[in-house]
Amino acid sequence: MLYQSLNAVKALRRVRKCEQMWKTILDLISTQDIPALHRIFRNSTHRHWGVAKLLEMIQLSLEGWYLDKGYSELEINLATVFYELGGNHCLTALQKSVRFGHVTLVLTCHQVHIW
Repeated sequence: MLYQSLNAVKALRRVRKCEQMWKTILDLISTQDIPALHRIFRNSTHRHWGVAKLLEMIQLSLEGWYLDKGYSELEINLATVFYELGGNHCLTALQKSVRFGHVTLVLTCHQVHIW
């Protein structure tokens, strides 16, 4: 009987901690402009992140440290069009304005002729 009550207390503690993390995530999303938020959620689904990892990545994105390495085909094609039309300077402006993919990714793929 004692073990069952200890397990229930531990479970309740875990649920409360998880609830607090979700409240923090919702607060950040509703009050901040989070760069690459759609990529963070996409990666959290594909990589099976937990709530703590999701919160960590959102906070890293707010601080400017989140660097996503998985880009969709649409994002790569868009970056290629920007590079073809405007060159490196246009691609750099795109990257800095919306925290788009890193410039060297597109330049490397373009030099190897992946497209």
